Amino acid sequence: TPYSAYPSLLGVTPSKDGYAEYGVYPKTVDLSWAQGAVPTPAGSIEVRWARTDGDASFALTVIAPERYVGDIAVPTLGADRTIAVDGKIAWRKGAAVNGFAAERSGAYIVFKGMRGGHTFAWATR
Repeated sequence: TPYSAYPSLLGVTPSKDGYAEYGVYPKTVDLSWAQGAVPTPAGSIEVRWARTDGDASFALTVIAPERYVGDIAVPTLGADRTIAVDGKIAWRKGAAVNGFAAERSGAYIVFKGMRGGHTFAWATR
């Protein structure tokens, strides 16, 4: 079910005034994709995500002003996942790898201290 999203569906929330620090916790519910932008004093935080039928893959792109710091949560959709950030493996077998800072938080893997634009993705084999 496609949907052009509101900030609550995109999961963008400020953790400091003016979004200088923010979080992105996508609310996938029963949707196959969502996209939108949240205005901030330094420019928009853009979020788009999509998942394929049967949850075979998931991709999340977040683009934010470079001076902002974000915690980006990637939904695991009920399974252990190997997650890549910009094509580089960043989470494997329950732990962050390759210099990334990440932790499990419920049904999400949260990548800490991200700046600028990044794409987070996983796929089943």
